[in-house]
This record gives sequence, structure tokens and C-alpha cells, in this order.
Amino acid sequence: MTIRDAYDVAVVGAGPAGLAAATLAARAGLATVLFDEQPAAGGQIYRAAGITPLRAGSVLGDDYWRGRGLIEAFAASGAQHVPGATVWSLSREREIGVTHGGAARIVRATRVILATGAIERPFPIPGWTMPGVMTVGAAQILLKTAGLKPDGKVWIERKGGSWSPEEEASFKRPTIEMFERQSHPLYASARLWDDGIIDPRRSREALALSLSATLNAPIPPTRFGLFRM
Repeated sequence: MTIRDAYDVAVVGAGPAGLAAATLAARAGLATVLFDEQPAAGGQIYRAAGITPLRAGSVLGDDYWRGRGLIEAFAASGAQHVPGATVWSLSREREIGVTHGGAARIVRATRVILATGAIERPFPIPGWTMPGVMTVGAAQILLKTAGLKPDGKVWIERKGGSWSPEEEASFKRPTIEMFERQSHPLYASARLWDDGIIDPRRSREALALSLSATLNAPIPPTRFGLFRM
């Protein structure tokens, strides 16, 4: 993909507003470029609307599928789409610093439209970093881009919501059981995640054997201290 040095209009963000602005500018005959970090247009709201593997229109609702019309109109407008691009600076002279394909460059534009779109601001709660816990935004990305959803029962707690002690215990039980099972020393050794288990009563014997084995070969000089892996 060839990125020009200058454009009439540069749009940052390929969500609904960015798509509409770039389409309108290109249809007016202006040299237009649209920069976006994602591999496909749509932003957060219409993420992957043009390439999603989902086929059932009822899954995400009519509004989501209207995004496909925006994407198709943009594709036919003649505007240049630069996906996978990170815009990292914008000067008063409307010089845009952008990285694309591992290379950074400066692009000039007569007019710049910033349409950075929606952003999820998750509110941290106790346990939100535990395995199996994800924000709603992450679940949407999984569904829209891959057509997948979390397996098993799904619990959603919103601001102002609450759950009973029984529901909380039911939610935590699978994680606790998994932790208890996988934290057993034999679980790691059975999967060759370590070199095995030594009976604590024989640790000195094992250490002596290891040191004895090292003496069977020349010890080259070293320039580093003792370290542990």
C-alpha cells in the first residue's frame, strides 16, 4: 500500500463517524485517507461488520448490520483506507505522525478529522483478573470477530447490580476447583512443566549427586555470579 505525502482530508478512526466523514469527503472529490488501528473498518460499534463469520442477523440486532452499509459505501467512495495504522502525533500545521507496517512517517493534510470513537472504561472489581472473567467489551470483540462466545454459564454484573451469596459462590466454584486441581505438584510434573519432584527428605542426596555429576567435566572459567533459574 502506497501512502501519499499529502491529502486534502485525513480521517483518524474507522468507526461510524469516521466512515461517514471519509465517504462524504471522497464523494466531494477530495483526496481522502482514513487511518485506523484495526484490520477492518467498523470501529467498536460496527467491529468486523463487513467480515464477521456471524450469519444470523438476529444475534447482534439490526443496528449492527446497518454498519455493513456504511462500510460498503466507504469502500465505493474512492477514499484510501489504511488499516493497522497508529497515529501518534498531530501538529498545528496538520502534519500527522503515523506508523504503518513497522515504518513511521509524516503525512500532511489540508483538513484533519479526528473520529477516535467509543472506548470501554471498565470499572475494576475484586476478582476481575481471575481466569474466565472478561469485560463486556472483550466479549463483544470475541463474538463479532470470531463468532464465539464464552462457554458454559455466563454471569453479567452491571453498575448498581448485585448477586446473592449463592450466585457468587456458584460463580467462584469452578475457578476454585480448577486452582486446587492445577496447583497440585503432580499436575505440573505430569505435563513436563518442571523436571520432577524430589522428596524433601532426599533433597540433600539429590543435590550431592548433582554436584558430583558436574565434577565429571571440566569447569570453564566464568565471569558471572551465581544465579537461579
